[in-house]
Amino acid sequence: MFEDIMVDGIGLIGLNVAIVQRAKMFGVSGKALLALSTGLGFVTGFVYKIQKGIPTTTEEWIATAIFSIAMAVIPSGLVDVARDTGRHIVKNTSKAVRRTMGVM
Repeated sequence: MFEDIMVDGIGLIGLNVAIVQRAKMFGVSGKALLALSTGLGFVTGFVYKIQKGIPTTTEEWIATAIFSIAMAVIPSGLVDVARDTGRHIVKNTSKAVRRTMGVM
């Protein structure tokens, strides 16, 4: 489902992550950054589905809404997972290095 979310070869999830990361460089942080990520994801998800065809049935509208919600939460979730995984790797690597060097 999400593997074909591309507009002219540009992955929308990656684009959303990149825009949010750029906003961080401009000083956006905290809840404002979360709101930007969520709103941007929802809007891009909704526009993507609408450009494929305006929903005409209740089922299509529900699918569009669910897709838009997924696009609102997936990019920030991916960034959180990557950040937390990176922290875990660094923490455990640091412990192993200190243990090896006899610093602990």
